[in-house]
Amino acid sequence: EVEKNKSMPKTMGGTTTVSTSPRKLTMVSEESVQELTSPKKKIRLGYISPDFTSNHPLAFLMQSVFGHHDKSYFSVHMYALSKDDECSEIRAIKEGSDHFTCLPAGGSPQELADRIKNDEIDILVDLCGYAGTSLVAQILSLRPAPVQISYMGFPGSTGAPYLDYMVCDRIVVPQSLRTHYTERLILMPHCYFVNSHKTCASHTLLETDEEKHKMREKYGLPKDAFVFCCLSRPDKIDPCTFQSWLQALFLVRNRGVHSVLWLLRSGPEMEANLRQIARSEFGLSDSALVFTDICPRDEHLSRLGCADLFLDTPAYNAHTLGCDTLFAGVPMVSLLRTTSLQDTSSDKDNYVNVKKVDTEKLPSRVGASLLIASGLDNMICPTMKIYEEMMIKCATRTEWYNSVRSKLKASRETSPLFDTRRWVKNFELSLKHISS
Repeated sequence: EVEKNKSMPKTMGGTTTVSTSPRKLTMVSEESVQELTSPKKKIRLGYISPDFTSNHPLAFLMQSVFGHHDKSYFSVHMYALSKDDECSEIRAIKEGSDHFTCLPAGGSPQELADRIKNDEIDILVDLCGYAGTSLVAQILSLRPAPVQISYMGFPGSTGAPYLDYMVCDRIVVPQSLRTHYTERLILMPHCYFVNSHKTCASHTLLETDEEKHKMREKYGLPKDAFVFCCLSRPDKIDPCTFQSWLQALFLVRNRGVHSVLWLLRSGPEMEANLRQIARSEFGLSDSALVFTDICPRDEHLSRLGCADLFLDTPAYNAHTLGCDTLFAGVPMVSLLRTTSLQDTSSDKDNYVNVKKVDTEKLPSRVGASLLIASGLDNMICPTMKIYEEMMIKCATRTEWYNSVRSKLKASRETSPLFDTRRWVKNFELSLKHISS
């Protein structure tokens, strides 16, 4: 049930929506925002996480977020459950916030909750969920703030009575699945997944063909090949999806297009097994698969520019890596089924889908949300058969592919996906509505 207002706000290019129950949505109206523009006192906004460290993607993604908050309206308090880390990401977070507190190690949940409560926080945002230490859940269960919001750390409903709201968007949590969420939903007008790439990753871009060729040579990639790429954790790759990739790779190579599949290595056994499948089931030579190791972040961001097409993993999409890839100017193809597996037979003739992967859960829908926010809706595929066809189309229709890649590169400056300030201002409208 949706409550519609005649005057819908243009909130930095979209409409921010807050649900007041799992099934009812209330739009933030232009009038309500204007009423809240002169607060009697600042809203004390807190963020808590164990991942404010240089080696976690959350700090990398959110480092420029907190500096965009309207400090005339919000007092921003950061609570770190990690050792003080003087990396560039944490320095940016500290500079962007009003207060940065490292909660004492060894403190009990009650002691830490009391420490937050003493700051009289109005709204506390949990950036961890069940993805890290259980200490965050223990602290929040003691209600250190009157309003508590789940965001970013855990891609799904927590089912926790102490979390009142969850930040998402209409793609990752569609209308048909909202009854499965215990939290009230803050529906961001574009992609819910924020990032700081425009301010912290521009220096990593490969700007010339010469830079790209040198990087390809460094990683054993053919200079003239079409490079299909998936540098996601190997445990995200399900057997059926891998067979789909090999099928498309086989067909592309059979059409005379030099192409390879570039994957992240997790060990010699994994590499040997995947090469064996490629040889025995598709007759692909060992040179068709190229493996690489984990590398430092800046190197990782740069080398993504060597790829021509990133292959999203349906079981669990590329989230941070999806942002990395699109910012590098590399198109991504992602599966988002339009019907549930129980209702569809559209893939039944495709031999690789005997054991299909569903895409109803939130982490399987993030890739589509990223693509829509970057203007590449046409790279979202409703079936694995169409996914394979998209792989083939990108590798064999050069003019069409080049137009897609050019559009993506041009969107860095204009798309909602990389507009951190726009994301923060839309989020603030929800916070103002909630606090009222």
